[in-house]
Amino acid sequence: MGRKTDELFEKKYELYELALQETIQAVEEYEDFTYLYMCIIKQLQPFYSDGEIRDRKKAEEEIKVALDLIEELGKEFINKDVQTVRGLLPKLLNYFEQTKKSVKKCQETGLGDSTLKVLYLAWQWNKSFIKAKKKPRRDRARWDRDFYLEYAEDLIGEEFEKSKETVFNELDNIIQASSAIENINSILRPYLDSSRSQTTQEFLNIFMFYHNHRRYKDGKRKGKTPMEIFTG
Repeated sequence: MGRKTDELFEKKYELYELALQETIQAVEEYEDFTYLYMCIIKQLQPFYSDGEIRDRKKAEEEIKVALDLIEELGKEFINKDVQTVRGLLPKLLNYFEQTKKSVKKCQETGLGDSTLKVLYLAWQWNKSFIKAKKKPRRDRARWDRDFYLEYAEDLIGEEFEKSKETVFNELDNIIQASSAIENINSILRPYLDSSRSQTTQEFLNIFMFYHNHRRYKDGKRKGKTPMEIFTG
């Protein structure tokens, strides 16, 4: 490479290093936010993974901790939305009281508690399947829903369809977590989407320039660049 090309390469390399660090930071922030966001969404589900009713007080505490950690990411514009979620939180979780009432009604069906818990989980995963927009999440929710439905059918036998319909209809009376999730989504999801797009085309262009003009340090290609090898 000539002197001008070397100078251009050095300049591009500096831009590459800067863009790389910015991208790494953006990716880390995205991963941190995604984890905390999913922690919040999990706490909005009416039932734990064993079919027990989720404890409202504990759920609220977990959500508050996640919101505190989101604030520590230091993004002023998202922190305003965090305050909005905090203000809405008490009302958003009111459906937990209806969950208790619906479970009491389900217990009057004569089905055993262990069988009911399986149906609760089938219902919850079915709701997740309906709400999921992305194929991986829909596939996961469908698999879990079908697993618990098959499990319940084995436990109940011939009365399965009737029992499932009775329990599902009762649980549908819950002013479901979907409304709470939609509220949270409308507030926090835009940040999730914008964070995902932090790897810009400008960075990709700089990266490709660096990749094509960097010199190999060892091996058969030592001292040459990919571009020199390609052009002969």
